[in-house]
Amino acid sequence: MLLVDPPLWPAHGTMFSHLVSDTSLAELHAFADRIGVSARAFDRDHYDLPASHYPAAVAAGAREVSPTEVVRALRRARLRRPKPQVLAAARRRDDRLRAGWAALLPHAVDLGEELLDRWSQPHRRYHTPQHLAELQQAMDGLVADLRHGADPGRTLRLAAWFHDAVYECRPGEDEEASAQLAERSLDGLVPAAEVAEVARLVRLTADHTPADDDPAGNVLVDADLAILGADDARYLEYSRQVRAEYQRVSAEDFRRGRLAVLQHLDGLDPLYRTRPARAWWTDPAHTNIAAEQHRLEQQAPPDAAPGAAPAAE
Repeated sequence: MLLVDPPLWPAHGTMFSHLVSDTSLAELHAFADRIGVSARAFDRDHYDLPASHYPAAVAAGAREVSPTEVVRALRRARLRRPKPQVLAAARRRDDRLRAGWAALLPHAVDLGEELLDRWSQPHRRYHTPQHLAELQQAMDGLVADLRHGADPGRTLRLAAWFHDAVYECRPGEDEEASAQLAERSLDGLVPAAEVAEVARLVRLTADHTPADDDPAGNVLVDADLAILGADDARYLEYSRQVRAEYQRVSAEDFRRGRLAVLQHLDGLDPLYRTRPARAWWTDPAHTNIAAEQHRLEQQAPPDAAPGAAPAAE
């Protein structure tokens, strides 16, 4: 059977879908040829299908499914072909994360594995081990560069592990659930005061507005928002990952919700609260946000009307 997900992925001035077979690559190639998709659109295990070809694919018999179901179908059929170098890099990243956790709580390695499993849940696209590793790298850079105040150490790093441990695309609720998970999981493993501080820091990531005299909170929040100041390619990947996490939301509802989030972020004054973060990421972050806003505004249907929209972050 041929499967196609919605055209959600922006590139080259249009939107793209993924066209796959849950039977064989031969079936996939024959179908793509029949509906006029160029062989150059094939990428290891799927075709990148431009939005203009989406109606033809559906009319020819491709079943419309979610992006998650596309990946699951490929895995069930053993046709999934990630790039070898991508797999190797992901393994190295996860091994570094495991080593970092073991340095924090060597007597609770199983808890680290449980958390890594949470970060690796199949419905996640941005809030994954990639984000956890990038946040920790950004956080370490901030701590190393700060001229005043001590490294908050284990408490801050535990907060990083827990801050998106629960992620169900429910802004505010997820952060609270993650804080409560930290309180339950760390009880008896670290002193009670440290448990409370980890939970407090996790809750700060809901609105990213810690107090000025909260060095640990400022470092965590700035590191969490470091992705906004990433290079062009990584930021575009991030924006696509966020869209994939909200794939059950209609294109127009997502567009309005995401624009509201970007407007909120662009209006934070300051966007970054630590001196090094302001120097490193402020300008590229505002450039990236403006570029994404422009892309989303270009996608507006002619009759789009303002209205309530789900949050997207």
